[in-house]
Amino acid sequence: MVALATSLLPVDLTVGTGLLCSSCGFLLLQPTQTECGHRYCAGCVTKLLRNGKEAVCSVCQERLSPKQFYRDRAAENDTLVTEVRCPNTGCSWTGMLKLYLESHQSECSCAATEPCPNSALGCNFTAADEKSLGMHLTEECSWRMMSCPRCAASVSFSLLQDHFCSVSEKMDVFPCYPLNSRSTKVKSEGSLLESGYKTENQVRASISCPFQEAGCQTESQKESLKDHLEENQQAHLLQLLSQTLGLQSRLDKVEETNSNFKQLVMEKMVMLTGLVSQDLKNWDREGDLRETKNGDLMLAVSKKTEQLENTVSGFNKDLDKCAGALEALQQRCLEYEQIIQDLQVKNRSLESQLRAGGSVGPASTNGILVWKIENISGQLRAAKVEQRTSFYSPVFSTHPFGYHLCCRIYPNGDGSGRGSHLSLFLAIVKGDYDDILPWPFRQKVTLMLVDQSGQQKHFRETFIPDTLSASFHKPKTHMNVASGSPQFIKHSLLLGTVSPYLKNNAIYIKVIVDSTGLEL
Repeated sequence: MVALATSLLPVDLTVGTGLLCSSCGFLLLQPTQTECGHRYCAGCVTKLLRNGKEAVCSVCQERLSPKQFYRDRAAENDTLVTEVRCPNTGCSWTGMLKLYLESHQSECSCAATEPCPNSALGCNFTAADEKSLGMHLTEECSWRMMSCPRCAASVSFSLLQDHFCSVSEKMDVFPCYPLNSRSTKVKSEGSLLESGYKTENQVRASISCPFQEAGCQTESQKESLKDHLEENQQAHLLQLLSQTLGLQSRLDKVEETNSNFKQLVMEKMVMLTGLVSQDLKNWDREGDLRETKNGDLMLAVSKKTEQLENTVSGFNKDLDKCAGALEALQQRCLEYEQIIQDLQVKNRSLESQLRAGGSVGPASTNGILVWKIENISGQLRAAKVEQRTSFYSPVFSTHPFGYHLCCRIYPNGDGSGRGSHLSLFLAIVKGDYDDILPWPFRQKVTLMLVDQSGQQKHFRETFIPDTLSASFHKPKTHMNVASGSPQFIKHSLLLGTVSPYLKNNAIYIKVIVDSTGLEL
């Protein structure tokens, strides 16, 4: 049985790029090709045509009727022999798509209840069978695709109202709605404070992903937009590649039209020249009447010549327009290629950073981290020019088989501390023993800036985790959203000429996790 969404990608993306769906971005299942030259899964075509008689191509925005979708047998044969990797967590199986659909998909020991295909957009629904999943996708899912009644664009159900309003008001940003949140209690200098503590993912305004025109429908906070861009670079690359291929297809069509247009001009000129030549021949045969009809004939020739000149002039104008359109399309292709190259460089850098961070064990296993940050003035300058706004500490654990944690620091501040404070947050990192640890994380945490003058007057803040915050629940990804103090310490206090916390352009951050109640 074919799933509604495969979540499958080729093992070698350089081989299978042309076999990706223009809508979902995954490997094609039961491929369908449109008259505009783009390919979709059969399930994605059903979604596009669900709310109307016409669909809008996700790549070139061309309107398509059901009759303009054709089964692509050649692409189907190619996808069935494409090597894929099982998407189930913990499964290392690889093989041809045909073998995956016929046997491994139903036999995989790592398969869990089937999640909603829109889980990447925020839907947490999981189904025990395809019937309940189909009902959820048809009637319940907040992220199911609907057709806008005003512009016929395909929009998720949860964003339909905002999209409908934005069409009239020509707004680029959705309105901000208040969200219920619970403040985490913060203890500063021995007393719990409720006002100075904010989570890093506090909602301000939802904005569209910059790759929306390429097909990404994600709405996120301004603060978390960079995280979204870093985490979805591969998907954005695929969407840009699909759009670039679509532009190339349109460019090829324009060039073909231009060639046909030139051929038509030449045919018209030959035809008109033939007509003039025929008139001249007839005029020669009528030698006896030449003198009497000379004036009329010359007038007719003059009119036809003028008509020919007007026609050629019109053709030249149309050719100039086509040349301008070709130049614009070529420029856009160059821009998209540059964006793809930049993202590939960033992606390689991020992968190297992740590999370097995951190759060693915890820095400590006693719940205490001492983190030396050198060249703090240079780190602050880089943060002010948006070159490197934040970075992470080494990973440490509460005990040898305990929680894995790390710190995230913003030298130029984040949120309410941006530009005036150093912000310091704590993040829960996915560990090897999470399955046997109690959740959510409840241990008291002390964030400390070490006094280097020897007077032991350390600057500290203590907080107790909010158990309702997702930041302290069991990690589902490599790392939870960090949470802590956006206004940890003022720049004036940290960088002052008599600051006890700064020595040799370096500072020391110390984190202490209370082990009370932990089963060591």
